[in-house]
This record gives sequence, structure tokens and C-alpha cells, in this order.
Amino acid sequence: MRALFSWLLETGRLRVDPTAGVKVKKPKTRGFLEWDYADIIKYEQHWSIGTSPKGDA
Repeated sequence: MRALFSWLLETGRLRVDPTAGVKVKKPKTRGFLEWDYADIIKYEQHWSIGTSPKGDA
């Protein structure tokens, strides 16, 4: 959002940046869980080579 409001200020479409002075709390997370071998096998059994999870292949 800050980039958007910065651009709006630069182009004169906005006079005040509502994000100025706002601090963002970063969530505490370990990130994505790593797959183990069983997860990989399960995925490959469900999605054979050449298919797409989106169903467009």
C-alpha cells in the first residue's frame, strides 16, 4: 500500500499519505512446512506427470 500511496503523491492524485507513520507488525511464523517423502509420494499419486493442480494442462 505504501508504494501505491507514494505513487499517488508523486503524481499529484493525493495530498496526504495515510500510511505515513504506520508501523507494520510482521507475523511470527516458521514459514512453509517442508514436505517429507510421504507428502511427495501422495502429491505425485494425485497429480500425475503432465497434469496441473489448476486443471489447465
